[in-house]
Amino acid sequence: MDHKVVVVMVPFIAHGHLNQLIHLSNIVSMYNIPVHFICTASNLAQVRTRLDSLATNHINFHEFTTPPFASPPPDPSNAFPAHLQSSFESTLHLRHPVRDLVTLLSKTIARVVVIHDTLMSYVVQDVVVIGNVETYNFRPLSAFYYFWDFWEKLGRPFEVDEMVYKKLPSKDGIVTPEFKAFAKLQYPHMNNDVGDLFDSSRVVEGEYIEYLEREEISGKKKIWAIGPVNPIQIESDVTKTCHECLRWLDEQSKNSSMSMGVPMATWPMHSDQPRNAALITEVLGIGVVVKDWEHRDELVRDVVVKEAVEKLMSSKEGDEMRKSAAVLGDSIKKSRMEGGVNGLSCLPLINHYEDNESVPPPLPDDRYNHSPLPHDNHSCCRLPACPPSSWPNNESRI
Repeated sequence: MDHKVVVVMVPFIAHGHLNQLIHLSNIVSMYNIPVHFICTASNLAQVRTRLDSLATNHINFHEFTTPPFASPPPDPSNAFPAHLQSSFESTLHLRHPVRDLVTLLSKTIARVVVIHDTLMSYVVQDVVVIGNVETYNFRPLSAFYYFWDFWEKLGRPFEVDEMVYKKLPSKDGIVTPEFKAFAKLQYPHMNNDVGDLFDSSRVVEGEYIEYLEREEISGKKKIWAIGPVNPIQIESDVTKTCHECLRWLDEQSKNSSMSMGVPMATWPMHSDQPRNAALITEVLGIGVVVKDWEHRDELVRDVVVKEAVEKLMSSKEGDEMRKSAAVLGDSIKKSRMEGGVNGLSCLPLINHYEDNESVPPPLPDDRYNHSPLPHDNHSCCRLPACPPSSWPNNESRI
């Protein structure tokens, strides 16, 4: 069949980011929309393990090479995955291959939609000048995290709940200076997107999504909450080992985990995790703190872990958390059943098909039962590719 619309996915290679756009690709392909998925050679095998075989007819994989980069072992003294910094920087070399692919598609397709991870904004900067191309910024972190980050940087443009703000952990030490510089490189290229897509649910973060929609925060940019893009189902005959389950959980977004309807024990390590922990424990009341961010450099004694688990599993407070988590999980599932994929159908690319009387196929829940994404393995790479000193100088903005 002839297609008037195609989607180009440009994910960031860290598996917590990559995982979300893999599942979004699967969802978009269910609407019979071809998807072109950009990936590096080292990540392609991981991508294929995450996609349902029924979806592959509409997903085209584009394997691009990057220069060799250093691959040191993880640093046990640093909770942030700083050993992957060279691989993160190597993605900057995808700018021209992505531009060339999108340019080629735009010559034969009426409309090309580019959905890129927010950390790939630098890479997609050249495609925004193509007349029949639209770009969307996929925000993989929580709406809660993004709102407070933007609100602080914009000088607190309107009043909010000060009680919540006072309970927020600091952002000191959440990332390395090198990663902060990499993120800063993306900022100047975020103004040209049609809108922002959040892997979030209004059921969970409705208040903060509404804050993000305010003109003081987003300007004229449109906001969509389309998550969780990877809703989870647990079968009664689960045979996975504890290690496999823990690895799987490590690869899920916060909203995907919430859809399971069970409470959480929080132990933030880096990035958005400290503030996500505050959302779970202080705002939603569906979790207990094992280790807070203020004491991140302290050794955790086994008795502390024991007390946290006991509080969660065998206390009146824990009973309330489990009830709240179950109610929230049910609400997330209902929102998906009532609204497609929690509002995904409001995307212009989906509306285009609906306006042309193309009926999307159903979304069977068993399409989401996937094996865990294997961990990154960059052991074959050795040399640094693109040092920060070679990056363009840009002003920082939201």
